[in-house]
Amino acid sequence: MQFLATLKALLSPSGRSKAPTASVIKKALAEARAEREAATIEISKLQASRLLALLDPAERAKHSAALAAARQRADDAALAAEELERRLAEAEAAESEAERRRRYDDARARRDALVRAFEPRYREHIEGLLALTRETAEVDAEIDRVNDSLPEGVDALPYVEAIRDRPGLPRKVKSTKVVELWTAPGGDQPISDEMQTRVKRAREARNDGQIWGFANHVNKAIGHHSTSHYVLKQFERIEYLPSTIGESGPRLREFPLPNLHVDEPALYEPRRFTTEPRDILDALDRAAAQPVDPPEQERREKRIEFRLISDEPPAALPERSVPPSLRVPDFGQSVS
Repeated sequence: MQFLATLKALLSPSGRSKAPTASVIKKALAEARAEREAATIEISKLQASRLLALLDPAERAKHSAALAAARQRADDAALAAEELERRLAEAEAAESEAERRRRYDDARARRDALVRAFEPRYREHIEGLLALTRETAEVDAEIDRVNDSLPEGVDALPYVEAIRDRPGLPRKVKSTKVVELWTAPGGDQPISDEMQTRVKRAREARNDGQIWGFANHVNKAIGHHSTSHYVLKQFERIEYLPSTIGESGPRLREFPLPNLHVDEPALYEPRRFTTEPRDILDALDRAAAQPVDPPEQERREKRIEFRLISDEPPAALPERSVPPSLRVPDFGQSVS
């Protein structure tokens, strides 16, 4: 039986790395349970035929031996299954812990590697973004000066970051054609497509009085009428693309550019009303002029606190140590 081999390997493993895995133990446990179930069924069958075996002395010993063997199989399988269940729980817990440890070690290794590379990479990217922000503000400032005195016949130049924007689009007609459609007598819009079909079928069948519909001019029900109520009118069918409203994209000036450490001043801090290029350049210049002092190693002040060790009162001093001048005289028993 294979489950016994697994149990033997668990009870006396030659090495920790060769111990059966949880999947192997689970398979062995299923085999042990199946063996116990099979032995239990065999015991039931033997017990059912026990009376007949007692009537035949030749079969009595054979039957008793088979019943004892079946019971032994059931007991052995039950004992093995109990131990395998315990070992399976331990193996699953160990493998789960090993997986958590592996993920932890992997995350720590990645974290440590990025920590070592973070400062140079951050400096590189933040300085590049700072340079781009300054160059954008400088070019936009030049655009302001140029747009204040444009040459003849040219349009004003947009800012650099206008490429982020989604421009608005006007309504665009794709096609037009004249069509005849059914509508209410005073209506300026055709009735729905469903009602168009109903009216058309009613007119073709010359049965206006029996097919009913809604009389409306904007597809809003105002009562029931015979389909003969509707009239055929000409409409201009216009297929178009609707207009869209333009949308402005984000701007570099809206985002702060923090320095690496908390003690270092920001490379750029946006202001609420800082929208003009010259305002952005001023903010960049002020930030660049701030000195970057090395971080202080000790920024804490010394403080004192008390923690109670024992609340037992101190022992009384011996009386002889009290000077006579400080002793309380005994005036005898007080009388109330």
